[in-house]
Amino acid sequence: MNRFPARALLFVVLILVAACGPSLTPVPTRGPLPTLAPGVRLRPGEPVSVENAPRLASIGNLIGHSATVNQFAFAPAGRWVATRDGLGDTLLWDLEADSRPLTLSREDASYVFFTGAGESLVTISPEHGLRFYDTSTGQMDSSAPGNPVQTVTAAQSADRLTLATGGISGDVIVWDLSSRQPTWRAPETASAGGGSVRALAFSPDGARLAGLVNAQDGIALIIWDAATGEPAITKSFLSQDQPWRVLYSPDGTMLALAFSAEVRMLDSADLSLRYSLASADLAADRSMVFSPDGRFFAATGTSDVVYVWTASDGKPAAGLQGQRGAATHLSFSPDSALLLTTSAIPAAGASVWPTAAFTPGATAYPHGTIAGEGNGILVGAWSPDGRIVALAEASGAVMLWGVPGG
Repeated sequence: MNRFPARALLFVVLILVAACGPSLTPVPTRGPLPTLAPGVRLRPGEPVSVENAPRLASIGNLIGHSATVNQFAFAPAGRWVATRDGLGDTLLWDLEADSRPLTLSREDASYVFFTGAGESLVTISPEHGLRFYDTSTGQMDSSAPGNPVQTVTAAQSADRLTLATGGISGDVIVWDLSSRQPTWRAPETASAGGGSVRALAFSPDGARLAGLVNAQDGIALIIWDAATGEPAITKSFLSQDQPWRVLYSPDGTMLALAFSAEVRMLDSADLSLRYSLASADLAADRSMVFSPDGRFFAATGTSDVVYVWTASDGKPAAGLQGQRGAATHLSFSPDSALLLTTSAIPAAGASVWPTAAFTPGATAYPHGTIAGEGNGILVGAWSPDGRIVALAEASGAVMLWGVPGG
């Protein structure tokens, strides 16, 4: 973890005063929701850091979606980004060219992932199953049926070589993305009659797969051996006590379960409770995230507060206030030095917070605002190299921000 530099307060003040660079003007072409002009595409320079954050600026907008984007998928090298919107349309963009995007799918895709080194992509549709595309051409080259009845959730391993899909009837399929074939299936994983798979998550090393499955009397948390499909451990939650999301810590030792106003941190080995985080204002089922270095755990609230704890012991690290409206999505930079929070409030933009300034009990935390010209931001994402911040503006535009290169 980087130490907060001695002159960091100066940089923080610059962030606040400079408002992170120039912006591109909205053009009202979709009724009350403005679509941003594409602008001139600029080449991003060095990775965004606390020191250069005051020079953050718009480096272009990606125009092509007719609904708000709700998922970004970056290729490992960062050249390509796939975007999926609320209608299921999936587009592929070459960030090193100004050409129009390649259309991958208009078949109600609910997930998109790059596979392996990024040479191909896969989209998952509730009704149409899996579709595989060549990254260089955007052409579909193979397909596979998804879960029987309907696929409702999916997750990918960190090495991008394994995919898990969950069905509405409680079945789970794990796929080898190299061969594009299933390696195992677990039909009706819940109790009698099965129930929809609510969420899936791979451990960082890809050895375990965690799933939340609707059972007859509540929710079942099931941990499978990702290679064989053998259930390793199961924990049940009663109907009035239901988790909605599951997330592994970066070191794989803990599982975070998001309830309506609580997060329970479980030991991943035996699912015993390590600690719980609770607040009437907490809304971790909307967005929760560990910092890549494992130091912090952050979650959204129903108000304009973003909660941050020390991940190892659950002690408060920060209560971030200062953005307009409740945060919609949280994302740490690859080096864990910055936390990005987005707001759906028009002209509120996204906030960038230096994590080295997180101090328990502080009354205010330094941060900067970017993309304030948009009509609200649903989600945000960092490129793998930390040079680009991608933001999903409400009208369907994708706003790209970075430190312009020479």
